[in-house]
Amino acid sequence: MVLLIDQFIDYITVERNYSEHTIQSYAYELQRLSEFCDDCDIKLDKATNQDLKIFISGLYELGYKNTSIAHSISVIKSFYNFLELQEIIDTNPATLLVYPKSAHPLPKFLYQSEIKMLLDSINQTTSLGQRNYCLILTIYSTGLRVSELCGLTIDDLNQEHVLYVRGKGDKPRMVPINDYCYEVIERYINTARHDLMKKGKFHKTLFVNKNGNPLTDRGVRDIINKAINNTAIMANITPHTLRHSYATHLLENGMDIRMVQELLGHSSLSTTQVYTHVTKENLQKIYQQTNGRREDE
Repeated sequence: MVLLIDQFIDYITVERNYSEHTIQSYAYELQRLSEFCDDCDIKLDKATNQDLKIFISGLYELGYKNTSIAHSISVIKSFYNFLELQEIIDTNPATLLVYPKSAHPLPKFLYQSEIKMLLDSINQTTSLGQRNYCLILTIYSTGLRVSELCGLTIDDLNQEHVLYVRGKGDKPRMVPINDYCYEVIERYINTARHDLMKKGKFHKTLFVNKNGNPLTDRGVRDIINKAINNTAIMANITPHTLRHSYATHLLENGMDIRMVQELLGHSSLSTTQVYTHVTKENLQKIYQQTNGRREDE
């Protein structure tokens, strides 16, 4: 059994040129499998799919994380693929091994009180402050991706309070905005943007930097980071956090999930359904907090 492992290690060292760290981790995983086979009186090249499943089940029982188990399975698959390639085995017992499902974290979002705190922290007495306020309000009020926001032009806002948005793959969609957001954007275009464009620039990009050039993705992220630093919000906030907040609050207020899908520009409903889990988790937290207070009273 050791000979088979040595042959495989030589293969990934010489022919695949794996790093020393990777080679050591592969050797460790295969040594662990080899010890299991010894205990069960099984030869490595005679192990069945059921034998390998029992070995993997043992890792779960020992409390190994999904990422660690996934790595073990990957090494085992590579090892038996090699044995099959070398015609040492006829049937690959690792083919049907299934990787553990990865647990995707729920999207982060801000409560409406935190959105208000964020907006209230912005000094609107300067042109840049007015732009920053308008930018953050627009993302939260429309749920735009940062790339979509940077692609907006002054012609994309119409008098029916609708934004024309070019989404992923240049797929267009219409996103309605509320009266207040419409007024803020109009005021920004006529005052702050006008002032920032005085340096001889001429283009129609809606959001611009201090030199009048189109604002970049990086610029948007910097604006949000600086605004967060002026608040008591203890969280790592990105433009996508505001998009998540928009979707979460729409669902909490009873909007149909298919309408939210359209507004966000999701091609798949399953992507939007992630936010239903967020709202359920939020409701559970509120219930627990409220119920806890009642028991204390």
